[in-house]
Amino acid sequence: MSAALNLSVIRDAVGLIEAVSVDGQLLALKNLAQNNGGRWDLPSVWPGPDGQPFYSPLLSSIEVAGVYAMAEAVEELPQNWLRAARNILNAAETAT
Repeated sequence: MSAALNLSVIRDAVGLIEAVSVDGQLLALKNLAQNNGGRWDLPSVWPGPDGQPFYSPLLSSIEVAGVYAMAEAVEELPQNWLRAARNILNAAETAT
């Protein structure tokens, strides 16, 4: 990574995700990624011929504000991202 992490953006994103119901956290995280230059690799919402998602990666991943997380089950992604973001914030707080 060539740029420093913006801790205030990470802190704001954590606050936003925590303020949303657990059921809405994945959508909120995806919206943050879409609207802030993040990246994601999530199952498609469109079903394929067999009724399963048209695209379904082995590992789902998302990057928001320079914080990257992955999960085997897409439902675990918000908590994994929050854990990674909190680890970064805690490390930065300890370092200062």
